[in-house]
Amino acid sequence: MPTTEPTTSPTTSPTTSPTTQLDPRTTVNPQVRAVARWLGRLNARYPWNHNDHFHGWILRRLPRRRRRALDVGCGTGTLIDRLRRAGATVVGIDADAAMAEASAARFADDPGVSVRHGRFEDVPADGSFDVVTMVASLHHMDL
Repeated sequence: MPTTEPTTSPTTSPTTSPTTQLDPRTTVNPQVRAVARWLGRLNARYPWNHNDHFHGWILRRLPRRRRRALDVGCGTGTLIDRLRRAGATVVGIDADAAMAEASAARFADDPGVSVRHGRFEDVPADGSFDVVTMVASLHHMDL
């Protein structure tokens, strides 16, 4: 039976996977590293966050009644701010204590916003929220 030798190139070793080869943090591939540097400069000049990208879509679909909103995985509070400007009292929760603390500090002077460190699973399902948002949070939960 013929044996198959692992293929290698100057930028890979027999133990590196295709994913590792494309990871700019670990690759020795000069093209991948050059593209990563270029993307870093581009993002520094034109910052873009895939989570924030969906906020406009969410806001356009808010129900008319939006007195009280829950933002799950609120992070630093960008969506909280937009929900607040849309007329809702907002409760933000985040499982990451540092994120919850940063968001709470941001809204410390706004009585219409409360932020706490916690998990969505611990929020009572009592119907007290007109709106519940979660952008890029569901995949962090054990459901």
